[in-house]
Amino acid sequence: MVKKVKEYLSAHICEQLTVNDISTYLGISQTALMHKFRKEVHQGIMEYFIDLKIEEAKKRIRESDESFTEIAEKLGFSSSNYFSRVFKAKTNVTPTEYSKYVSKRRLTNDI
Repeated sequence: MVKKVKEYLSAHICEQLTVNDISTYLGISQTALMHKFRKEVHQGIMEYFIDLKIEEAKKRIRESDESFTEIAEKLGFSSSNYFSRVFKAKTNVTPTEYSKYVSKRRLTNDI
């Protein structure tokens, strides 16, 4: 079941999902779903989903020319400010700082 949840979250990474959406899809109660997921993954479903979104955001910062606002919108964040706050909370750097770090590493590797 946890594998199905992870696959569902990955397939819907650009959406704003709720635990209810996931439990309805799987046909299991929210409580049972949250308990089973936390027991196996050691974090809540929504925390895991946010982590997936942040990893995708990091990839997009590294590999695309999308603005932070575009990335935030495409990944289903309610605003670019909220995206920036979550990004910083999860990575300890802002999206801008991460982008500069990635650019600097590219320059260093090109030398």
